[in-house]
Amino acid sequence: APPGFGAPDPDRPVGLTVASEDVIDGYILASIIQSTSPVLMDRAGNVVKTWDNENFLGQSVYLLPNGNLLRTTSLPDQAFGQGGMWGFTNNRIEEVNWDGETVWSYDFGEENKVGHHDIAYMPNGHILIIAFERHTGEDALANGLKPDVLDENGEHADEIWSEVIFEIDPATNETVWEWHVWDHVVQEYDSELANYGMVAENPGRININYPQDPDRDPDWLHINSVAYHADLDQIVLSPRTFSEFWIIDHSISTEEAAGPAGDLLFRWGNPAAHGVGDAEQHMYYQHDPGWIPEGYPGAGHMLVYDNGDTTNRPYSTIIEVELPVDDDGNYIMLPNEPTGPDAIVWQYVADPPEAFYSAFISSAQRLANGNTLIAEGSGGRVFEVTPEGEIAWEYYFPPATWVFRAELYDLSGLDVDLSQKSTFEGGIVWGKDCVDGTRPRLHEYLFTEYDAVHLFIDTHGDNAQAQWEMEACAEHGGIAE
Repeated sequence: APPGFGAPDPDRPVGLTVASEDVIDGYILASIIQSTSPVLMDRAGNVVKTWDNENFLGQSVYLLPNGNLLRTTSLPDQAFGQGGMWGFTNNRIEEVNWDGETVWSYDFGEENKVGHHDIAYMPNGHILIIAFERHTGEDALANGLKPDVLDENGEHADEIWSEVIFEIDPATNETVWEWHVWDHVVQEYDSELANYGMVAENPGRININYPQDPDRDPDWLHINSVAYHADLDQIVLSPRTFSEFWIIDHSISTEEAAGPAGDLLFRWGNPAAHGVGDAEQHMYYQHDPGWIPEGYPGAGHMLVYDNGDTTNRPYSTIIEVELPVDDDGNYIMLPNEPTGPDAIVWQYVADPPEAFYSAFISSAQRLANGNTLIAEGSGGRVFEVTPEGEIAWEYYFPPATWVFRAELYDLSGLDVDLSQKSTFEGGIVWGKDCVDGTRPRLHEYLFTEYDAVHLFIDTHGDNAQAQWEMEACAEHGGIAE
C-alpha cells in the first residue's frame, strides 16, 4: 500500500494505549471523515458525546464558547466538487446545541462557488469560509495560464478552481468581507497581460502557473485550512499543493483586499512556489497551520502539521517556526530571496521517522502545558507528545477511520452532561452476516486489489457497499439470507 494512505490494518490497537500524568484535563473533539457525527472523548478514552446528522460532515467542526457545535455539512447536491461521505466540499454551516438541535444554519454555494475543508470562528462571532471559485479555461488563459497546463481532457475540462475567503455575519447571513486569490496572481508567460511580472520579484503574488504540470488538477491550490489571529487581524491559509502557508491582512476593506494591499504579507515552506527554486524546501503538503496562542509555550510562533511526501520525505513531522519581522513588526519578505526562517524552533519526528506518517488531512495543537496534541489523520491515531518528543497520551480509532482534525477543549465552565458513554465504531462501518455465522466488518477485511478504502469506493461508486459485502463473505459461504 502507498505509505501514508494504506489499507485498513486489522492488527493495530484500538482505544487508549498511553495515558500518563503529563497531560492536562479536557475533552478532545475529533472530526471524522466518512461520518455524520464528530466525536467528543474524555482523557480516559470514553466517547462522551456525538452529534448525529442526516448528512456527512464537511470535515471541520469546532466547539464554541457556549458549548454549541459549529459544523460544516456536505450536502449531496452541490454545484461541483466531491461531497457526500468524503466531505471534500460543503455548502452548509450549522450551529447545533448540546441536545443536537440546530439553532442556526447557513446554506451557501453558487454555480461557480462552493465551500470546502475548513472554516474559522472569529471572536466577534463572524465566520471565515474557504470556497472554491470556478473559472473557465478562457478566463484562466486571459489571466496568463499556460495553455499546456489547462487540463482540457480531464473530468473538469476547460476550467480551473481558484479560491476565495469570505466572512459572514451569522446575525444577518450577509458577507461582510472577502479576499480572492484571482486578484493576486502573477505570471511571466504573457507580457501583454496586466498581471505580467517576474515571479521571484513578486513574492506577495501567486504564480498561476505553479505547479507546472500538464495534468494539473483544476483544484489548483487546495487550501485545506484557515485560522485567524485577532490581535494581528491576520489570516493564515494552507495551500496544500504549494507546500506553503500564506498570511494575508484582514484589517483592510474588501476593496483594498482586491488590490496590492491584499497581496500576501508572508509565505513560507517552499521557495520554488515563488520562483526561488534552488533554496531548500521546508514543508510538503502541510495541514492546519496556526499561531500558538498567547500564554502558551511558543506563543506567536506558527505550528504546522507537515504531512510529508511519498517520494521526497515519506514521513510526517510537526514543526514550530518563529516568523521573521522587522523593528516595526512587519514580516520580512524580500524579492528574489526565500523567506526565513531557515531554522525550526521545535520539531517532532518519530523514531524511526517512518513510524509517523499521514500523507493527507491531520492536525497539530499546542497545549497550555507545552505538550502538542497531534491527529495522524489517515491512521485514525490521536496522540500527545511532550516538548522532548515523548508520547504522553495516545488513542486509536477503529481502523479505516480518518481524523481530519482533533482539538482539546476545556469544558469545565459549561453546564453540560459529560457523564454519558457513547460508542463509535469507525468512519465507514459496513458489516454483513455470512453463511458460516461470521460477520466481517470493513476494518477487519483487507482489500486484495485496492490499496486503500477510498480507492475501492471511488472504483465501485454507489455499488461499493454491495461489492464489499459480496467479497467479504466470499470465503465464508456467501451472504446469509
